[in-house]
Amino acid sequence: MANSLTPTDVYGIVNAMSAEMFGQNSTLTAFNTSTFATVGEAMLRTGYENTVGALSSVIGKTIIADRPYRGKFRIIMLVPQVFGLITRKISFYATKLEASNDWNTNINATQIVDGASIDPWTITKTYPLEINFVSHKVTQKNYTIFRYQLKQAFKDEASFGSFVSGLLVRIANDLEVMMDAENRLQVVNAIGATYNVGAPRQKVNLVTEFNSFYGTSYTAAQLLSTYFDELMKFFVMKIKGDMSLMEEENELFHIFPAKNDDGGNALSLTRHTAPADRRLLLYMPRIRQAEATIFPSLFDSSYLRLDQFEGVEYWQNPNVPEAVNVTPNQLNTTTGESENGSAVSLAHVFALLFDRDALVTSVHVEDVLTSPVNNKGSYYNVTYHWGKDHMLDQTENMILYYLA
Repeated sequence: MANSLTPTDVYGIVNAMSAEMFGQNSTLTAFNTSTFATVGEAMLRTGYENTVGALSSVIGKTIIADRPYRGKFRIIMLVPQVFGLITRKISFYATKLEASNDWNTNINATQIVDGASIDPWTITKTYPLEINFVSHKVTQKNYTIFRYQLKQAFKDEASFGSFVSGLLVRIANDLEVMMDAENRLQVVNAIGATYNVGAPRQKVNLVTEFNSFYGTSYTAAQLLSTYFDELMKFFVMKIKGDMSLMEEENELFHIFPAKNDDGGNALSLTRHTAPADRRLLLYMPRIRQAEATIFPSLFDSSYLRLDQFEGVEYWQNPNVPEAVNVTPNQLNTTTGESENGSAVSLAHVFALLFDRDALVTSVHVEDVLTSPVNNKGSYYNVTYHWGKDHMLDQTENMILYYLA
């Protein structure tokens, strides 16, 4: 449903995620990301009128408060795509072996005999799978620069230059927050989609897996408190095994549109994820707890090699850091189309392990334009324009780890 050639302005949900990120909401907001191609974009808006109105006569020293900020979730790639709108990805369903024709075998003992012939023109088709990402999510941010009023608020050129420098830092920080919120929405959508329609091995409920392995019946609350050490040791064992399996060609950790060959036989789409292509987002407060109490070397390269790893302090809201509440956009394997999924509410999201091609941000437009000076008002505007597509490819490997 989210795929559309019509540009979609997503500033509203981006602003909402920004507010969520800043901890302005004491409870978790339920985000509906089903209207995005894969996930939405975000924007932080701050008016300049308020800034100018707050400036007063200079008394002694002026301190510029803004410091540079670097957004999170940079583990998600930013891929420039200047020309074109539709991203087309082509994969191939797996093929199987056929009966040998160059020997008399136990299956056919009389195929190489006098008077027989072997057909060299038997057709064996390959079956490609084309996935299209069709979406154009637009955002915009405008800044007004006043040519005279700002100068009057400072006593000399140096202090004015310091103000302008701080203003540029604030603008850069706003852009980082936008990228942070976009990627956060994209990850939250992937969590919800995987939980709803992922293959069984893609959805690892650590409570169920732990109890099944040890023959126990502990609750999530017990595992996160009394038996936390045992839980962490089990998690490391589990994720190491999954990483190894992801390196092998199989269909355990992804889904794909159902398709039959001309004979009516179901086709398979297999994937593998090399260590260099592996990405991991991990809820860091639990990891710090583990490092402090059981094994400080938990994530040393000698124990658990994590080449592309980023710690997550919270998934949606810092006041409810472990939780996710989202209505995602997801793949319908029967129709091959995207659809609005059911609402997903998880109290304890632990980690998201995925192939680098599973979550991709494609940048179509990134531009900065400056208006002429208004001849009466003596001000000009600087406007940032973006057009992006946030893509979730559920035919690529992805594993969600959570407790419920």
